[in-house]
Order: sequence, then structure tokens, then C-alpha cells
Amino acid sequence: MNVTDQQPPKEFFEKLPSRTDEELFDILAHSENYLPAAIEAANKEISRRGIEPEKGRAGAAEILSQEEAARSDRLKQSDDPLPLWARILTVVFCPLLLAVILWFSYRSNGFKRKAREIWLFYFIGVGWRAVAFAIILILAIASK
Repeated sequence: MNVTDQQPPKEFFEKLPSRTDEELFDILAHSENYLPAAIEAANKEISRRGIEPEKGRAGAAEILSQEEAARSDRLKQSDDPLPLWARILTVVFCPLLLAVILWFSYRSNGFKRKAREIWLFYFIGVGWRAVAFAIILILAIASK
């Protein structure tokens, strides 16, 4: 069976009149995800509503540009460094469990650099504590 012969489910056609203009523009913007009959039905619904075809294409292009801008923002944010306050708190106060929670939170939200830096500053804090403990121990032994 050819893709052009396939039909969307009946529910698609039933829900089409209740969809917003933006949802119809979204169908046109992502036409690669829809069957040709669905795209044709969306175009007919847009025409039935009295929306000019040019406005429909412009709406679809606007949706694509908004999605691209959002994708670009997420990509920029994924490379944002850990804020100074978070670095200081991680070095001074961060226990292992909190580091794991912060790492998981940053990682699952796409902040790869922040997730890496949590571990970097956690281990800086562990090293700082180890050095401080060693100095205190040496001073305690030397004072006896």
C-alpha cells in the first residue's frame, strides 16, 4: 500500500474543526509527520475558515522559526557554566547525596556543562576538606 493511499484515523477528521489555527499551522509546518490526506484536510480547514493560504504558510514558517529559536536557546543554556554561588556552595557545603541530586537534575534538563561542573567543584571541596584535615592533624601532633 502506498503512503498516498493511506488515510488518517477517523478521529483526526472529526477533531479538525475544533483545532486552533496554530494547531493547523503546526500540521503544515511539520508536514513530514503527516499523511498527505491529513495535510490536504488541514489546508481545506484553513480555507474553510477564510484564512488566506499565504497566512497559513506564514503561520507554519513562524512556528518553525519559534521552534528553531527555542532549540537554539536550549543549546546555549546547555553550555552555560555553573553560577558562582553554586560553585561556592558546592565546594564549601555539598555532601555527596546533594551532588548526585544536582548532577541528575542538571543532566536531565540538558545542562551538560553544569552537570560536569558539579562534580568538579564537589571534588575540589573534598580535596579542600582533606587538606584542611591534614593540616589540623599535623598541627595537633606537632603541638604535643
